[in-house]
Amino acid sequence: MNLSSGTEVSHYRIVRQIGAGGKGTVYLADDLSLKRQVAIKFLKTSGAQGPDEEERLLAEARTTALQQHPARVTVYEVGKFRNMPYLVLEYVEGTPLNEL
Repeated sequence: MNLSSGTEVSHYRIVRQIGAGGKGTVYLADDLSLKRQVAIKFLKTSGAQGPDEEERLLAEARTTALQQHPARVTVYEVGKFRNMPYLVLEYVEGTPLNEL
């Protein structure tokens, strides 16, 4: 899924893409309700996508949500947009880990 700037997902407005990898694409977005920036991670689209992939995303969200630590981002929400599962995460500015 490739979302353009200004696309609204629930009460979030996409600003720009900030990353992509084997599992999905991450966008910077504005939380229109709470007036903060967040990261939205969408599961990568593929012909093989199915319940197992969605369950892995939900398991990732549950695991991350249970482990509060200064070195971990906070999970705010899980949902679906255009039938694509996503996670809404705390946005942390800084150098991407793959650049360190």
